[in-house]
Amino acid sequence: MGVFCMLFYYSPLLAVFALLVAPVAALCSWWLGKRLKRLQGKVQESESEYRSFLQESLANLLIVKAFTGEDRAVERLTKLREERFYWVYRKTGLGTASSTVMSLAFQGGYLIAFSYGAWQLSRQQITYGTMSVFLTLVIRERYYSAFELLKDRDNIVVIDAARDIDSVAADVRKAIDTVIK
Repeated sequence: MGVFCMLFYYSPLLAVFALLVAPVAALCSWWLGKRLKRLQGKVQESESEYRSFLQESLANLLIVKAFTGEDRAVERLTKLREERFYWVYRKTGLGTASSTVMSLAFQGGYLIAFSYGAWQLSRQQITYGTMSVFLTLVIRERYYSAFELLKDRDNIVVIDAARDIDSVAADVRKAIDTVIK
């Protein structure tokens, strides 16, 4: 609120523009947050199912071997892994797209503030100091929002989990091959 008041003091037009854009940005952020939360739930659900099947298969490996169920187990494991990759891919894609859109929006806001300031500066309606305030307020909001986004570290965890799945699948194949031999 303080940033809006300061901006309104220096330029009511720029402040009103920011006030009109803010609800649209808030709605988009809310919508993206809901989608990312739903996708995160799907990722966790598929991860849980995958790990639980893997643990159960390894614990009952002798039974699986006794009933020659290796092929079914490998097929099921492959299906679960592909499902997990699908949800990780969807969540990572949405996270990347939303991050890109937010970055472009912040850059657009900076460009608008810069252009508006340059236009007013050329008409001698503001000073260099006022233009600096415009740009500082836009940059301050950009980095404050970026800092808030960094609090959610799910994207890093998802990428690491996707890498782990391949190594776990390779370990399971080795364990099954060892038991078979």
